[in-house]
Amino acid sequence: IYGIFYLAIFILILSGVYSANFKPAATCFDNKLNQNEEEVDCGGPCESCEIRSLQLPQALRPVSVLKLSSGKAVLLAEVVNPNANYAATPVSYRFQIYNRTNSLIETIEGEEKIFPLEKRYLYEFISTREDISRVVLEFFNPQWTKEDLNVSLSVTELETVVEGQKISAKGLVKNNSPFVTREVNAIAVIFDKFGFELFASQATIGGLRGFEEKSFAVFFPSDPELVQKIDERATKVFFMPE
Repeated sequence: IYGIFYLAIFILILSGVYSANFKPAATCFDNKLNQNEEEVDCGGPCESCEIRSLQLPQALRPVSVLKLSSGKAVLLAEVVNPNANYAATPVSYRFQIYNRTNSLIETIEGEEKIFPLEKRYLYEFISTREDISRVVLEFFNPQWTKEDLNVSLSVTELETVVEGQKISAKGLVKNNSPFVTREVNAIAVIFDKFGFELFASQATIGGLRGFEEKSFAVFFPSDPELVQKIDERATKVFFMPE
């Protein structure tokens, strides 16, 4: 009896030493349901299971590469946040640009806030003059914030003005919600007579109070090919509130 008693004490001591020094500590990445987690590796002391199930923003179509006759070019990507109640505040993104031999020639990184279910554009200048075969857009490192209501902006009196070789898109932007925006970026896209994107440009409008209306103007680089090909009635403007 005494032998069994002392053996049990010895086993308990060995178990404690093993747990303290050799047994791997429970983590939120061990693929085990432990440490009061609600599901495997989420809930409890880990990231909430609701956030773990969220999807990264994604591109709705291939990234457009829009060029001028001068060789300058921009990238334009239409993206969406597919989550109904969470805003990415912000999410990092990366454009990877490849040439005709499938070699990576340029990488552009940035970050944006994208509201729940919001469709918006990402717009970046590119410096390379090489022929581009494809552009890959990736999202990473999201910071999620639960938001049920979004700022709603609309455009009225949109006009495309062509003066010589200069093109601008002008109009009024209205905040249709009671929420204040610190800053609004306007991205204007012009199209040719066949409905294809010609070029895109961006301007910062400034903040908008709830239900406020403000004029805006987005200017494009001077380029004779744009003036020759543009369909002045087809211009679209998208607003990106911050």
